[in-house]
Amino acid sequence: MGKLFTLVLAFFASLLVGGIVQNLLAVYAKADLEFVIAIVIFILATQIYSIVFGIALFAHWSIDRCALWLTGITVALVIAGEIVIIIAQGSIRTVKADTLILGYMIVPSLIAIAIHWLIVRRRAARDRALV
Repeated sequence: MGKLFTLVLAFFASLLVGGIVQNLLAVYAKADLEFVIAIVIFILATQIYSIVFGIALFAHWSIDRCALWLTGITVALVIAGEIVIIIAQGSIRTVKADTLILGYMIVPSLIAIAIHWLIVRRRAARDRALV
């Protein structure tokens, strides 16, 4: 029961903090309707992070390695998205607005991974100490 509570806490804490950061980025960049897409993708990514960290916690995998893999995959997907945007637009000068959308997604996602890592790592260390 404690592990499940830890995952729920990590999910809501990362949504709260990541959502605040995402909102601040949107206000700073004067975002328009494209910001809604970034919010939905961030919420879906946070659910995936919770599932992956949950599997790592229940299967007694390394939480640190899990966080590094998630960070690498997230950054690789954003780089791939940037490459697709550059190829679709044809020139680098016209992609400034599209690059901001990727920034709306990567920064809160990395913060969500960090919050999950901090909370779940503490729980995993506590479980190892009890055994």
